[in-house]
Amino acid sequence: MRDDTGGSRDLSEFELIELFAERPPDPRRVRVGIGDDASVVATRGGIVTSVDTVVEGVHFRRDWSTAEQIGAKAAGAALSDLAAMGTGDTGVDIYLSLGAPRSTDTDFLRDLARGAGQAATRHGATLAGGDTVASPVLFLAVSVIAHVDDPAKPVRRGGAQAGDAVAVTGALGCARAGLWLLEDPGLPVLPELSAEIRLVLINRQLEAVPRIPAGVVLAAAGANAMIDLSDGLVADLGHIARASGPDREGLSIRIDADRIPSGPGVEAVATAAGLDRFGLALTGGEDYELAVTLPPDRVEEARAGLERLGLPLTVIGEVSAPSPEMPAGVVVEFEGKRHDPGPGGHDHFA
Repeated sequence: MRDDTGGSRDLSEFELIELFAERPPDPRRVRVGIGDDASVVATRGGIVTSVDTVVEGVHFRRDWSTAEQIGAKAAGAALSDLAAMGTGDTGVDIYLSLGAPRSTDTDFLRDLARGAGQAATRHGATLAGGDTVASPVLFLAVSVIAHVDDPAKPVRRGGAQAGDAVAVTGALGCARAGLWLLEDPGLPVLPELSAEIRLVLINRQLEAVPRIPAGVVLAAAGANAMIDLSDGLVADLGHIARASGPDREGLSIRIDADRIPSGPGVEAVATAAGLDRFGLALTGGEDYELAVTLPPDRVEEARAGLERLGLPLTVIGEVSAPSPEMPAGVVVEFEGKRHDPGPGGHDHFA
């Protein structure tokens, strides 16, 4: 891990590097880790790589999140991309690039490093290297690399088949509801929204828990396509619909809004905020659950596997070939009628 910050108050560049090197990598895989000009990793059949970036004021605010939460969320969000490929359960290296203002408090940086390191350890990954640089705004760019025996093993988002069932893990809308509560502390206090539920929703916004074991189970159960729900259900299923089909010409995904599992308190927050009752579950991002398409005869196998993890799997729709009545893309229905979910999820450049 190199450093260009010039230090942060009483923390030198070398001391900052040491913060991220407190958890030594697995020597069986990472032969040279943090502290040299580059890392050296022993690999095997193939690697699966993803990069994710979190930026202050866009993905987090320091008045909402602790430094440990920020570091953990950055690592968790990147690892979630591996979960969506059905990988990440063995041999994952994390490379973290940190940009921080020179005046950043030393204790804050220590806690940030601790949060990222603890998240890596919790999910069986190792922090293998990275970079640090002085920046006018705090950001973390996280690269994750999973080592797999078979390069054909990862589940791609473009593999959906006409006739597949569409399902999701967990409950949706929680993170967006939590964000709404953080943005508007004056939101009416509702009987359905106990202090415990309020805290659960807020924590879902401040955290990113990658569904790595669930992704592995779904891949083994015959998942044809999979994606993590970071931008919102409609937007992310749209990625699957557009990338699938013969010659990637696109397929149609129909979902029944009333079957979507929303978390406790989500509908109450939506109602209090004057939103559509399905709005947060359909378009709210950062849930980091998995959406998957499966052959119908494999759904029960997948559901049983996830039950052993304590995670529900809910079928919410199906995939079909596009037609004039059901064009390529995502169609949302409620009680047999088309339902307009509004803007379909998060777009950084919209």
